[in-house]
Amino acid sequence: MHLTPLQRRTLEGYRWYHQHPPAWRHFLMAMMWRSSYALYLAIVAVAVLIVLIGRGSVLGGLFYLLLGIILGVVFRNLRQYHQTVRLWPVLDRIIDWDKVEALRQAPTDTVIHDQP
Repeated sequence: MHLTPLQRRTLEGYRWYHQHPPAWRHFLMAMMWRSSYALYLAIVAVAVLIVLIGRGSVLGGLFYLLLGIILGVVFRNLRQYHQTVRLWPVLDRIIDWDKVEALRQAPTDTVIHDQP
């Protein structure tokens, strides 16, 4: 089976979760490690600016729409991670970890065929 870069990264993530089950502290550490906390701080800063500008502007409704979209994105990401934390015990039991390791170790240009 030939893995795309996205599939390979996903398997790496699952392998990491297998060794360190997902928890909120890991999510927060990953945010800091990948510097995405700066992105979230920027989003909050933009949201505050939107509220401040929107109060005195004729386009106030559009600013609140943009604020709602930003908050929706943040809450969606938090919800997806919450779902990962809750589903992980089941996924950890049903994933064939030997097959995951075989796929990870295969060279990127090699095709692995499934065995019957």
